[in-house]
Amino acid sequence: MTIFKNILQNRILSITSMCLLTIVSAYIVEIFAKVPPCKLCIYQRIPYLIIIFLGFAFLIFKKEIIFLYLSLLIFFINFFISIFHSLVERGFVNYSSSCTS
Repeated sequence: MTIFKNILQNRILSITSMCLLTIVSAYIVEIFAKVPPCKLCIYQRIPYLIIIFLGFAFLIFKKEIIFLYLSLLIFFINFFISIFHSLVERGFVNYSSSCTS
């Protein structure tokens, strides 16, 4: 129980573990449910992987505020990728992607 309390109190560890959970669940759906990802699905995973890498790096260097600002910027970038992905899925934007909703 103290491990979870430490994770919740440490913001770098919280954000990193949430991103790790997101990536792991995406790969579980891809592998076990046999849902192939499109290019945009893979592009949306890249910011999460960057945040995981930065999270471990900044956890070692103990620079929390820099990590929070960088992760916020990366989440905004991922937000715009997800909006574009949603527009492609709904057919509002033509893009050579085989993504289906």
